[in-house]
Amino acid sequence: MSIFVGALLGLALFFGLVFAVKFFSGGDVVPGVLSSLVASAPVVVLLHGAVRNRIRSLPRKPVREPPPRAVVLRRRRAVVLALLIALVLAVVLA
Repeated sequence: MSIFVGALLGLALFFGLVFAVKFFSGGDVVPGVLSSLVASAPVVVLLHGAVRNRIRSLPRKPVREPPPRAVVLRRRRAVVLALLIALVLAVVLA
């Protein structure tokens, strides 16, 4: 993260908190909640980055080899046969 992005996040946090306190003390709930959301955005961005980096650092599972072509064709034939049987039963029982 660059220094510019960090500065923008710091400004959002500061002004979000300042305006949230100002609005909540004045009794304006909706602008206070919106200002609180602006103040929480930098925290959410930092947490998202931390979780993403943690997930990236975890060891990866080995990639599983795809099944052979004959197995795929056999499964496909079985599915098509099951669908045809279901269609015939639906027509006969209807």
